[in-house]
Amino acid sequence: MSDSPLLIDLKTHDDMMRHVVEADRPAILDFWASWCGPCKATAPAFEAAAKKFEGQVTFCKVNTEQAPELAQAFNIRSIPTIALMIGSEVVDVRVGAARQPEIEEMASRLAAKAEKRRQRAENPGVMGRLKAIFGG
Repeated sequence: MSDSPLLIDLKTHDDMMRHVVEADRPAILDFWASWCGPCKATAPAFEAAAKKFEGQVTFCKVNTEQAPELAQAFNIRSIPTIALMIGSEVVDVRVGAARQPEIEEMASRLAAKAEKRRQRAENPGVMGRLKAIFGG
């Protein structure tokens, strides 16, 4: 369990829906377990990145012992595993321990990708305008 207000503990399908799938921001999920040494090594870097990207990216922790259904849904075979998500889409996965610069780079790429998608949705371009005019 996370003691940081910046990290959201995901334990249920409802948590996943509320904080990740239906959320306005992209999310980074850290799948971990209490007995995992590399997970413990990654935790401070993950929290530091959460502070840096507060308001841009949601950082979530998934304890695979407490939320085995979520780990199974993501087909987690090794921990730590970090999954990058925009809505219901997993856009990238990293397996293994990660340092703070690596996590921050992932968060930066994820935030940029989410912003591009948001802009495309708001501005459908020529094809979107043609569809609106002519239907289809």
